[in-house]
Amino acid sequence: MKTGRPRKEPTPTQELTKLFYTVDEVAEILGVHSNTVRKLIKEDKLKAERVGRLIRIKKETLENL
Repeated sequence: MKTGRPRKEPTPTQELTKLFYTVDEVAEILGVHSNTVRKLIKEDKLKAERVGRLIRIKKETLENL
């Protein structure tokens, strides 16, 4: 029996309308925690751009997942 918070279902049918997405937005789209998205970026499994201290993920990157 699993305990804890139930996982959110991924929403791959969500239309991507922005050019760049935040870590939190990508996490919601993929149905994972924001720390998981940060880990993927750190491991170079997900390409991201830094804008100052902010992290942004391109729309094309998400479409290619």
